[in-house]
Amino acid sequence: MDVSDDVNARKYLTEVTSIVDSARASLVRIDAYTEDRAVSGNGVIYSNVDNIVYIFTPYNLVHGASYQTVTFDSGVTIDGYLIGEDFTSGLALLACYPPFSVRTMTLGNSDAVVDGQYVAAVSARRQESAAVISSFGIVSSSGMYRTSILSRIYTDMLAVDFSITEDMYGGALMNIKGEIVGILVSSPFQSITGCGYALSINEAKLVYDQLLYKGSVTRGNPGIVYREVSYMESYEKNQLDIPLDQNTGMLITHVWDEGAAQHTLKAGDVILSADGESLTTAQVFRRILYSHNPGDTVDLVFLSDGEQHSISLMLK
Repeated sequence: MDVSDDVNARKYLTEVTSIVDSARASLVRIDAYTEDRAVSGNGVIYSNVDNIVYIFTPYNLVHGASYQTVTFDSGVTIDGYLIGEDFTSGLALLACYPPFSVRTMTLGNSDAVVDGQYVAAVSARRQESAAVISSFGIVSSSGMYRTSILSRIYTDMLAVDFSITEDMYGGALMNIKGEIVGILVSSPFQSITGCGYALSINEAKLVYDQLLYKGSVTRGNPGIVYREVSYMESYEKNQLDIPLDQNTGMLITHVWDEGAAQHTLKAGDVILSADGESLTTAQVFRRILYSHNPGDTVDLVFLSDGEQHSISLMLK
């Protein structure tokens, strides 16, 4: 192909191709080794702090591994070091020290992602070639899921209308601006058949902060399932006696048996604030919960049957 042919070809690059091209330099292949096996997966270059590169990769990929290596899109392979891991989110954080510059992901705001929005899923290069795996579709829904039947804590996920294969776990879910809005994961407990899933990047941001500084993640668990009031329709508010102009707060949709809130809150209540901070988004509430350990108390103001109440709830 001569130069003119190459220029003409690039004129017809789709937005998806551009997303894949921009993302692949910020994706890596992770090879994890134990005494009797070796497994491969993906990683996302999340940050670069003082020339230490931090990478998110699936918990199940590196848990129990003796050591792991990181292969960049250039084909260069170096050692990776486990900083911490979190079973609940399904993420682990690795560090490595590349003797060259790397490109970190541009972080998006997953709370701004809406149903029907176009996204692309991209994996790192394959072991046998420089090719990547990519898929394109729309966000079907966002919501709170348990990553495993063993977990009682809900994490924020994005469901897409295309399947995510095991070869893609740990890769990136990108918006059309080339920002990462999620990290590709296996289907959670009680998932929607036919959908693929990504842990929201805003959830990953909270996990990163704790893994980086503590090596593990602790979160106070109120024992509830909730959704943002701002996404409720008028008829839903009428049914639950929520003022139509109420656009902040978290609607409780389920209270766990033997959970912290079992005898205090009920489905249909709306939590307005936590520790004095208005709950404008679910991200705000999760950030506050991530700042607490089990056994801590969180001060809540909530609406129940049209009346406002205040409690101090001990988290589990």
